[in-house]
Amino acid sequence: MQTDKEEYQQNEEIAVTITNDLDMSITTFNQQSFCTIVRLEIQAGTDWSEVAECSTGAPSVEVTLEPGTETVVTLPALSPGTYRASLLFSLGPTFNFGESFVASSAPFGVP
Repeated sequence: MQTDKEEYQQNEEIAVTITNDLDMSITTFNQQSFCTIVRLEIQAGTDWSEVAECSTGAPSVEVTLEPGTETVVTLPALSPGTYRASLLFSLGPTFNFGESFVASSAPFGVP
């Protein structure tokens, strides 16, 4: 997980690239922040909390990212703060909460 910049202006969209460099597929689900597969988190002290939850009420759908692929997710402009993008995923073709992992980008700022 990485963003295309370390700092964004308040009117800039954020591009998050998810690279699956494993030799197997990974599976996540949509309906995360801004209804994408990315969970956006803001830092408050030493804690991180999710922002921009999806409120469509639609059921989540599994999304499989094949080995050797890059997926770019564009998030809308944000208010000032320190953020990171995270991906909750499982190895293989189906999502399993009991055997899930989290990958996060480096923190990035919006002044």
